[in-house]
Amino acid sequence: MHATTGNIAPSRTVLTRLPYWSLVFRHPRVGMGVLFTSGSWNLFLGILMVAYGYWLGLLPLAAAAVLFWAGARVYQITQSRPAASVAARG
Repeated sequence: MHATTGNIAPSRTVLTRLPYWSLVFRHPRVGMGVLFTSGSWNLFLGILMVAYGYWLGLLPLAAAAVLFWAGARVYQITQSRPAASVAARG
């Protein structure tokens, strides 16, 4: 049996487990721009497909909701940084 050391790594969120998300959090303005642009495109595509009677248009609508949620979540996380870390960045 192994004794615990007390150095337990904090659990990572769902967003940080995905590939390339470190880039989004490193450059949040660019990342949010990409997320909201692709979310807007998926929204347009989904509405267009549903308007023409293709029920598979619900998939881009669901993807748009996820992209908008992720962009809003990145914004919340980057805005909740402590003032000391923002001042240290310069």
